[in-house]
Amino acid sequence: MLFSPYIPTNLQGNLDNTLLQKANQVILESIKIDPPFAYQTKQEIFNLLKMINSYYSNLIESEGTKPSDIEQALKNNYDTDYKKQKLQKLAIRYIEAQTQIKEWIKNGDNPLTKEFILKLHKFFYEDEKMKDYLIIEHNNQKIKMTPGEFRNKDVIIANHIAPDYKEIDSLMNQFENAYKLRDSMNLETKLLYIISAHHRFLWIHPFLDGNGRISRLLLDACFYYIELEGYGLWSISRGFAKYQEKYRKALGMADLKREGDYDGRGFLSLKNLIYYVDFILDIIQDQITYSQTLMPFDKLFDRIDLFITLTQNPSFLNVKNQIIHKLPIYASNVLKEILVKGEIKRGDVKKLISRSDRTASDLIKKLIQMELIEPTNPKSTKSSLKIKIPVYYSKILFPELGK
Repeated sequence: MLFSPYIPTNLQGNLDNTLLQKANQVILESIKIDPPFAYQTKQEIFNLLKMINSYYSNLIESEGTKPSDIEQALKNNYDTDYKKQKLQKLAIRYIEAQTQIKEWIKNGDNPLTKEFILKLHKFFYEDEKMKDYLIIEHNNQKIKMTPGEFRNKDVIIANHIAPDYKEIDSLMNQFENAYKLRDSMNLETKLLYIISAHHRFLWIHPFLDGNGRISRLLLDACFYYIELEGYGLWSISRGFAKYQEKYRKALGMADLKREGDYDGRGFLSLKNLIYYVDFILDIIQDQITYSQTLMPFDKLFDRIDLFITLTQNPSFLNVKNQIIHKLPIYASNVLKEILVKGEIKRGDVKKLISRSDRTASDLIKKLIQMELIEPTNPKSTKSSLKIKIPVYYSKILFPELGK
């Protein structure tokens, strides 16, 4: 069985020019996002978005876990309720996988290969936290999934009858050959290949479970692999969750078979593949635009001032298990400085607030307790202070990020 067309071409077999232009514009807009933050600040935002990506990935699968619950799990504070704890563990594993794929890409791994995909699935599900997710309901029977192995059963997903399991190995070889990202390709061409591969992977549905999560992790890996500048400051999973119904519709349309001589020359519909790729580019642009509205310093500084005002009434923040102090107005000077620089010396706090040593020391203590800053060396009282962005603070700093 073939799943051609592999990419959105015109009837002459060339990549659709309208989509190429749109992909080029998306790439240029993604590059513009990159704010002039210090390395530490960018890393803290990346860490926050890994958690947010995990939240949205679960949400897409109708397994919602609040970002605050994920944050607690990262501190090893799991819920006593078994179901919530299980979802927390799933979310943590997704975060760990996001970290791991970046390491694999740094080491030169190509994500659009059968080897990488099997390795990712095995990494994700082989962990102790995922043991409860290995038992799969299939045709009213419970079967155990083996991490890192293709499915050995036939499956139906919504209206899509996935290919015969006996064909999967051959189809994944075909997948690897179809989506080779060559150095000679420009960035917009690579982007169209990656978006197309996302659907075709889901169409093959190679695993008994976890195909959706693995497909989104693969997208992350591919964006890192092609060095899409700005990625990590916007989230594709957030876009999928926000437009979930339309996303599923676009995937379903791309599943359809060819509809005549004017619908390409492959087994599947060319016009519906074009529709799907165009839609994904719209999602990416939407998320880039959203991130562009968040990052300017003036808007971030206004939100810091708003946060200081909100601390005057801690109950308004409604934060569970979080120490909230009533912060003085001058605390905004410290929060703004550390947002820009990522790290400051303890002595800088006194200069920034123009107060006594004792007042500066008291403010540092409060900000650490509120998890807005942390010492670079917890064992030293003289260490520098670096930025932290806990979930409750991110809701003010980056509104609607976790919605």
